[in-house]
Amino acid sequence: MNGAVLVAVDGTGWVATKTRHCEHCLTKTHDGTILYYYHHVVEAKLVTALGFTCSLATEFLENVNPMASKQDCEQKAFTRLAATLKQRFPQLSLCLLLDSLFACAPVVRVCRTSGWHYVITFKEGSMPERWQEFQTLKRLTPANRRTGTTPDGRTQRFAWVLGLPVGAEVANVLECVETAPDGTVTTFVWLTNWPVDATTAPRVANEGGRCRWKIENQGFNDQKCGGYALEHQYSEDWHT
Repeated sequence: MNGAVLVAVDGTGWVATKTRHCEHCLTKTHDGTILYYYHHVVEAKLVTALGFTCSLATEFLENVNPMASKQDCEQKAFTRLAATLKQRFPQLSLCLLLDSLFACAPVVRVCRTSGWHYVITFKEGSMPERWQEFQTLKRLTPANRRTGTTPDGRTQRFAWVLGLPVGAEVANVLECVETAPDGTVTTFVWLTNWPVDATTAPRVANEGGRCRWKIENQGFNDQKCGGYALEHQYSEDWHT
C-alpha cells in the first residue's frame, strides 16, 4: 500500500489446559478459583491483497513472575513484538493493521517512533471520549465526504476527521459506511496516520483496513484448522 508492506498484528490463543502446562502459564480465574491455564500469543503476519499470509514474528504472553499481581497483556506484548520487527526489518516500510484493542496512545506512539504507518480499528468502547469527539468533529466538517462504488456493487460512503487527539498523539479517523447490494449496511471506522482526503480514503479503507481480517482467515484459521493443528501441544515439557 503506497510502497508500505502490510503487516497485520493480532492476538490468538494457543492452548488451554485444566492443569498447569509450565511456570509461565496465564490463568483464568473466577471467585479466586483457577478455571484453567492457557497460553496466548501476539502475532505479526505479512498480508497481501491476494490472500497470501506469512508469519514475521511471534511474541508470547506469559507470567514471567507467577507471583505478580498483574498478568502479561497484548498491549505489553505488542511493545516487545514491535521491537523485534524493528530489529529484524530496520529499513522496511511497514503499515501495521490492528484491531480495536490496540487503539490507544502507547501503540500509536510506538508506530510513530518506529516510522511506521498504521490503520487501527476504532470502536466506541475503545476510547469513549475520543469517539464522541470524532462524532462531533464529523458533523462540523461536512466537506470531508466521498461516495463511491466497488467493482462488486457495494456502495461506500466515506467521512473523515483529521488530527484527532489520542493522548499525547494525534491520528486521522476514517469512517466507511458500506451498503451491500442486498441492502445490508456495515460501518467501519479506523485510526490512521495515512493522509486522508477524497482521493486517498478508498485506498486506506479497502487496501489497508479491510485487509486486517486476513490474519484471522488465511492466518490463524488455516494454522489451527487447515492441517497444521497448531492449537495443540506437541510436548509436555516446554523446554523440548
